[in-house]
Amino acid sequence: MPALAVLTTAAGGWFALTHRTEEGYDLGSIPLGQALWSFGSVFLLLRFGPGTDAWVARVRPVHAAVVLLNARAVTVYLWHEVALVLGVLLIDRMQRVPALENSLPLGATRFLYVLAWPLIASAVLPAGWTEDRGRNARYGCGRRPARHGEGAWEAREVQGKCTEGT
Repeated sequence: MPALAVLTTAAGGWFALTHRTEEGYDLGSIPLGQALWSFGSVFLLLRFGPGTDAWVARVRPVHAAVVLLNARAVTVYLWHEVALVLGVLLIDRMQRVPALENSLPLGATRFLYVLAWPLIASAVLPAGWTEDRGRNARYGCGRRPARHGEGAWEAREVQGKCTEGT
């Protein structure tokens, strides 16, 4: 696995360096280079990933965030592009207001991300319930993070709120 990771990453890097675009060495403009580089990076991450995720279970806010994102992964995936486009449109509107243009870092990518996350959350709230319906669980019903000592990713049914088959 490590040899394959190094080989594909090196091939992607070589292809990107030998196929410069007008924008320079932008992997987004060199699809084959980006694909090989990404493929190799994923192989590398699969091989050298963390050995344990127990620290996530010990930090309750992090564990709750991971469980929430896992439960709404499809919704986040489907709506993140829409949120980014809406964020760009909002930034364009903000640039027309001199006070905002002078006081906010409207050209910074991090500002777009600051705008995008609340927009993603606003899509998850009304549309996320469809993921519950897809797995035959009622909204608000399902799994919650395990308490410390019950296993890092073990989840328990919320007692008293769920009935079988609903």
